[in-house]
Amino acid sequence: MNVPGEFQQGYNRILPRLEKLTTRSNILLRGIADSLGARLIDARIKPVESALLKTEKDGPERPFEEMEDLVAATIVVRHESLIPRVEETIGTVFKVVKSVPPKTKKPEEFIYDDRHLIIALAQDPAEFDPELQGLLIELQLKTELRAAASSVSRELVYKSGWMHWQRTRWASRIRALVEMVDHLLDELADEAGDGVAAPAEEYELFARRNEIISVLADCLGATALPHDRRRLAVTVESYLSECRPKVVPESLRVILSSPAHTLVREAVSLSPAQKVFIVLFSEGNLLGTPGQPATLLGGRRYLITREMEDLCPGLKGVPRGRRVSLSLGPA
Repeated sequence: MNVPGEFQQGYNRILPRLEKLTTRSNILLRGIADSLGARLIDARIKPVESALLKTEKDGPERPFEEMEDLVAATIVVRHESLIPRVEETIGTVFKVVKSVPPKTKKPEEFIYDDRHLIIALAQDPAEFDPELQGLLIELQLKTELRAAASSVSRELVYKSGWMHWQRTRWASRIRALVEMVDHLLDELADEAGDGVAAPAEEYELFARRNEIISVLADCLGATALPHDRRRLAVTVESYLSECRPKVVPESLRVILSSPAHTLVREAVSLSPAQKVFIVLFSEGNLLGTPGQPATLLGGRRYLITREMEDLCPGLKGVPRGRRVSLSLGPA
């Protein structure tokens, strides 16, 4: 497409300022995204052809000063409930010029319309840069699903060679589905919030594993547990099921809380599962014959470290075939 020379010259004059703005804003926006567990799609400068088409469509008086999306970036979050937190944090670093409302209020329409803010650098007077004064940034806020959907559907619908009713219809369906799934994910995230107490779970399997998590959090401290508590609960559940007689979570609480196992509870370089294994082994719950490490019940291998053996010398008698080997190559 041919770009009028006069328009190209105006674009070229502002381009160095936009490049400086892009560099500065990317650093700040990436820090905000990282702090919230989100990700940044780096700010980009609107191509001259796109700027020309928008100018011809909207007819602004001074396009290079009035256009709000000459520089645009996107912060992508895991689910919708995080978007208000992003907006709040943005306001502490940037000047929020305006928050753009949805383009449609019709419930039957699903158009390309993500939440976005128009922001500007909040310059420190001591480091004021006149070249950045008055320049705006369009910041879009998307969920992961919407970012993925828009990267495909927008390209197909808005930037195809011809207009397609069916293609536009498909894109609308995709956006409707994404909006629905985003809402469900938001509900899931809300339900998965870490409360003080375990949820009133009716499903027996989950109730039992939640009880195990509760015991471990109470006895070892919630901060000592891994982010993947489900896998820890499954591991400890299998340990308890291998005990003879079988140990229930409340019995594990009694064993773990015993003063005799204080050193084990407070060991900083042992995982929660290792601590559970030590106390069950020490109490004889995992041994077919008390005092006989070779009669370790079950068929799994255990990760037994030197620190575990120092705390529980009886572990030194566990045969090699029941240990996880951390060495490389043949044993």
